[in-house]
Amino acid sequence: MAIAAAAIFLLLAAVGGGVDMSRAYMTRTNLQSACDAGVLAGRKALSKSGEYADVEKGKADKMFNFNMKADATDASDVAFSSQANEDGSVSGTASATMPTVIMHMFNFKDFHLAVECSAELQMASADIIFVLDNTLSMNCRATDNNCQSASSEYTSGGKKASRLEALRDAVEDFHLTLSKSVTDHDDTVIRYAFVPYSATVNISGLLSSGDFDPAWLASEAEYRTRVAKFDENTMDWSIEKSTNLTDPEIAETTKKSRSSCQDWANREEIISGTKPQTSTLWVYKFESYNSNSDKCTSAKTKVERVYSQTPHYKFTGWANEKATIPTADIISGEAKLVTGLRNDAGNPATSPDWGRFDPYTLASKTGIDGITNTEDSVWGGCIEERYTVHDEDMDPVPDDTWDLNINDAPTVGTSEAARRTQWKPYWPDVVFRSGSSHLGTHCPPTPIALFQTVETTEAAVPDWLHTYLINMKAEGWTYHDIGMIWAARIGSTRGMFKDNVIQENRPSVSRHVIFMTDGIMNPGADQYSAYGVESLDRRVAPSGANLKTYHNNRFLAACAAAEREGYTVWVIAFGKDITVEMKNCSTADRWYHAEDTTGLSNAFKYIAGQVADLRINK
Repeated sequence: MAIAAAAIFLLLAAVGGGVDMSRAYMTRTNLQSACDAGVLAGRKALSKSGEYADVEKGKADKMFNFNMKADATDASDVAFSSQANEDGSVSGTASATMPTVIMHMFNFKDFHLAVECSAELQMASADIIFVLDNTLSMNCRATDNNCQSASSEYTSGGKKASRLEALRDAVEDFHLTLSKSVTDHDDTVIRYAFVPYSATVNISGLLSSGDFDPAWLASEAEYRTRVAKFDENTMDWSIEKSTNLTDPEIAETTKKSRSSCQDWANREEIISGTKPQTSTLWVYKFESYNSNSDKCTSAKTKVERVYSQTPHYKFTGWANEKATIPTADIISGEAKLVTGLRNDAGNPATSPDWGRFDPYTLASKTGIDGITNTEDSVWGGCIEERYTVHDEDMDPVPDDTWDLNINDAPTVGTSEAARRTQWKPYWPDVVFRSGSSHLGTHCPPTPIALFQTVETTEAAVPDWLHTYLINMKAEGWTYHDIGMIWAARIGSTRGMFKDNVIQENRPSVSRHVIFMTDGIMNPGADQYSAYGVESLDRRVAPSGANLKTYHNNRFLAACAAAEREGYTVWVIAFGKDITVEMKNCSTADRWYHAEDTTGLSNAFKYIAGQVADLRINK
């Protein structure tokens, strides 16, 4: 019995220990799971707000409490705390006390359990295209949602406080947030591309890098310009033949002053015939003057002359119309233009040829008399878009809509069919409409930049990225569609720039477009854009149509094209309310409205957090 009693005691201790250890293990597992859930929620909240304060900690606490099932094992004194770390992770600790059921008989009353947890963003390889509004309103004060005029950047306390400045800072914050989530710097490659836009885009960087074939630009193109009219015929009589009939003989007179001597001694007297036709005349040429005797001497010769008539055409004014202008000079660097002609009633400019000549042709013609001003025109690298058609819905996109074709390269050649597929230089110096000139700025947006690998090992913004952002300037009208068209075009895995997009050593890449604007679609009907002067050229919409509707639907077609190439589209509206079209452009409602600078920065940080994956640190 003694042996049995001892065995029972030992058996009870063994069984009791097993039961209570099992309960402790279950409680610790639950505590760890709840801790992990808490820091995941905290890290997600940090991504959205950009800070880890009471609100973010409260979300972590709430998720911990939801997952902690203390009643299952009668656990007490449950505690959880979390904090953000400098490396971008959120760490936490959790503890609880669990009473024993059997082991308290052996004076072992409870288990004190404690766990640690940490959550971080871990980034896989990604390609990110920033489509950034560079329109004039981006010069408005960052805190002014009703800015009506933005002719210059505002300053606040000596520091620039424009929306453009806020955008630069927000993109840099995005990069810093994303960099913190990269843990495998050897295998993780992050690349950025940029499409700044206003009423057009700038391809000069693509040309200089060799990624854009110059043959994709039309060698001659039609522009809405002004032409000089030389259409009033006038005659210029000139001496065709002059024959001396006599040798020179002396003729003299006296009582002449020196000044009157010159008039008398240099003259012509018609003997027969009518000038300007065939005529015989005395031709006098001054010989000498004697001041003592006031004697004036001239050489007198009888001459027969035959006159000829040369036609000239007088300049009668400028006309605003379309003209086909060669573009080789402006594409290669510089073209000379005639911008002023003499138009005095009695002495207008003249041309040896009849016709109407654009400013470029005028500069290249010979024989033009009366040019009063010329200028050297330099191309900034902006483009007019390819041929398009009138279609309000753009769903589906018609086959011949070359501006929305993101994959096919232009046909090289000079035929009309080839020119439809080509771009042409955006050339404000030659674009006019009645009563106005220089309807657009020379090339406001910063040049497009294709994908470039960005350094993520340092907790700093790379110099090239900082330089690119600070060189952005705000000017021009708001054409969201041109920005998204080029984002889809440079990001296409099947298009003209696929050699930049596809990298064989990166089989798994997440692709994203981040579109940011501070305003609604605002095409300027009487201004010069990538679609010409819309009130006159009518390339996008017929007369009387709502331009904004047509452009908005082109914008949505471009967003859909980017998604078909595998991109997630994120949309941020800064300052003003976000439009339905912007919401519909985003992928699965990934749109954000930032009312101020802080909100803009937080939106970019949040997107950076969503681009990366949340993971538990083990």
